[in-house]
Amino acid sequence: MSRGLDCAPRKPPCPFASTASSADFDPAIRAFLAAKREVSADVERATRAIVDDVAARGDAALIEATRKFDRLDIDAAGLRVTAAEIDAAVEGLRRHTRSMR
Repeated sequence: MSRGLDCAPRKPPCPFASTASSADFDPAIRAFLAAKREVSADVERATRAIVDDVAARGDAALIEATRKFDRLDIDAAGLRVTAAEIDAAVEGLRRHTRSMR
């Protein structure tokens, strides 16, 4: 399924850089733990906006979202999945499922 794309997972920046031995650990961990986290309504609202945009604008919106969130630079041709790629993915799932039994 190779198209010359860099699909390697990327680590997000660490939100908490102090360690237990850091002088600022106690206040830093308290501030980190008190910080706002995503709540279901926030995630639903953001997700709905993306889905609505893709429904309205199609591939252009999907490409923009892919560039923004996945940091993957693709074009419309890069969205196409071939029958061979689908078959390979299905077979991989079958192997994985069999190994779980």
